[in-house]
Amino acid sequence: MLIDGKEILESCGKNKGGNGDSEEEDIDEDDSSMSAMEKELARIRGLLEKEHGNDYDMTYTWLNPNMGEKVPLSSMAMDEWTHAIYSGLADKKHPPTDPYSPHFGSIN
Repeated sequence: MLIDGKEILESCGKNKGGNGDSEEEDIDEDDSSMSAMEKELARIRGLLEKEHGNDYDMTYTWLNPNMGEKVPLSSMAMDEWTHAIYSGLADKKHPPTDPYSPHFGSIN
């Protein structure tokens, strides 16, 4: 039994152009629907993921330079850190220092 990927894309409505470049068109459409802030937050999140991500188990860890301890980061922590960088309250090497944040303690 053979499955034609183009037929599947067409039946799902993914192949709008029909010229084989539908993937590029979908990417362009997604980019145009994002605001400038959303694009910048996505860019920052990508930098954080590259800096603190573990490809082996898809987790994120920040190494505290003062204590030398590894601090696991939840997805919420990564979001908070991304927004803090965007707001100018943190950088990619140092997370926000909000003592009331439940995301940057020893328990995530």
